[in-house]
Amino acid sequence: MSYRSLVNVNPASLPLLLRQTLPITQHLACTFIFISIFVHLSQDALHPTTLLIFSVLLGITFRIWSFLIGEPTSSLTASKDGAGVAAPLIPLFALYLLSPALKTLTKSTTSDSIWALSGTLFAINLLFGDYRSIPTSSSFRLSPLSNIFPFLRYIYPCDTSSPLPPSTPPPMARRAPLPSTISLTAALSGSTVLASRLTSNTSVFSLLLFSTLFFGPFPLLRSSLTLKPTLVLTWLLVTTALVSLRSLGTGSMLIAAALLFGSSVVAPLVRGWLMIRYKDKIRGPWDQAVPRTGNAPS
Repeated sequence: MSYRSLVNVNPASLPLLLRQTLPITQHLACTFIFISIFVHLSQDALHPTTLLIFSVLLGITFRIWSFLIGEPTSSLTASKDGAGVAAPLIPLFALYLLSPALKTLTKSTTSDSIWALSGTLFAINLLFGDYRSIPTSSSFRLSPLSNIFPFLRYIYPCDTSSPLPPSTPPPMARRAPLPSTISLTAALSGSTVLASRLTSNTSVFSLLLFSTLFFGPFPLLRSSLTLKPTLVLTWLLVTTALVSLRSLGTGSMLIAAALLFGSSVVAPLVRGWLMIRYKDKIRGPWDQAVPRTGNAPS
């Protein structure tokens, strides 16, 4: 049987398909990293103070990142009375005060129910994640930093050919749509459920603080990266996830590696094959149907 090409199909190239899977791979690697941190905390292999210090450093990094992409921060736009500086600390103290109550939140619930509930919540987080395409232009304001660190110009080139007029606000990080809000809510709920199984208030507080930063501003900030830094960040997240899971057992690392490889390589290949198999070719040498109107003879 002869085949004819379907001229109306424009199959995506393999590099484009691989590029579109990078945000998915990042999100999946972040989930594995968080699960690994929870297990290490629950087994006393990670001290909560260490995680707390790392979370503080992570928050400072995100502040600088937000400033570089033109995202307004309360500390930079603070009023003279200091209210703007204290505003970010209010949720921090509230979370610390709630930690003892959150530690006993699921005290009467069996562990099997907790694992099933947290697994469902993180599955919702992955399903509704923000997987928008990688931007082609940079919104980073690296002029001051590139003078100190010249290599940044090669890693993250900025487009200075058309600067913004003075009256135009700086480019903002792309805002998350409603599905991403659902994803964030599911991630924080799953984090709270898991944190309630920890034994100390410091562990609960440090894990929740880390999850708030890791699943809150981090997905929005990394969506502002162009292709080259996205590739570097993806490699760092995947490597961190696999190394952290390796200490928990070879089986968990192999499962994570298979899922990461499937999302970043196998899925684009299968999608491209399906496009060629079912969309690019049509069977038979028949003529196209010609619609007839009025009293035209059949």
